[in-house]
Amino acid sequence: ACTSRNDKQPIGTVEQTEGFPIRYFFTQQIKDVDSLQLPTTQYITLDEKSDSFPISMDEFRLLANEFLQSDITESADKDHYKESSFADQSIPSVTITYSTEKDNLPIRRLDIILKPDPVLDDKVQTVYIEKAYKINDTTILKKLYWKANSNFQIITSKQISTKPLLITKLKVVWD
Repeated sequence: ACTSRNDKQPIGTVEQTEGFPIRYFFTQQIKDVDSLQLPTTQYITLDEKSDSFPISMDEFRLLANEFLQSDITESADKDHYKESSFADQSIPSVTITYSTEKDNLPIRRLDIILKPDPVLDDKVQTVYIEKAYKINDTTILKKLYWKANSNFQIITSKQISTKPLLITKLKVVWD
């Protein structure tokens, strides 16, 4: 994954790039769950009340679609995102971050944490995405988290004008 970056560009610099193939990663993860016929369970929490139940592969794909739609590299707005990276040798990991200063773009931040491998390809460990947008008088903030080969979570906060904040937590597990 890191080999697609210009090798003369040191880690930690900021540049506009073609971007990490995040859609490909999510597509492969969904294919793996589908081909292995892994059991998938949905956990949902609303107003401190939780429930869980198994879901079908169609429901899994529908929920995972939120991640597929978060690929900024295929967006017409991709030039408004800056890429930065940070190598943490204590873990070891490399974090690639895409961010924008444009308030009108729904995807505000995207973090990809990779486990570097000098022999094989680097492996994605987690992906974190922040989205923020308005629909009429409702402000919506979504925090999406995908742990490779394990689960994904979507935390949605909705603020409707003067009403109390509504927070929904959704977690889908397949490991």
